[in-house]
Amino acid sequence: FMGGIVSYTDDIKHRILGVRRKTLLLHTAVSAPVAEEMARGAARRLHTTLAVSATGVAGPGGGTEDTPVGCVYLGIYHRGKTRSVRLSLSGNRDQIRRETVRIAISELEKEIFSS
Repeated sequence: FMGGIVSYTDDIKHRILGVRRKTLLLHTAVSAPVAEEMARGAARRLHTTLAVSATGVAGPGGGTEDTPVGCVYLGIYHRGKTRSVRLSLSGNRDQIRRETVRIAISELEKEIFSS
């Protein structure tokens, strides 16, 4: 484990993780392209070959018709390749956050053991 970056705001996603402002404007913060750019940026910043990111709406508010509460995107970066996973979770804020972490760890295991 090399470290972690909490990038709650779009500004931090851009300045620290290198998410392009154009990506944020075109797709919003809760999207597959942003999750992927976040994961690539984390790997670059932390000098690692494996990184995971999460961006979503854990609630209780903040959801929209297009991105309801429980909509989460994971970005997984591994050795130069990036992919994303869309989650549709239910429960309260704490449950959504815990399930996001559980699935993120599972996705990292898939990456490690499939290569």
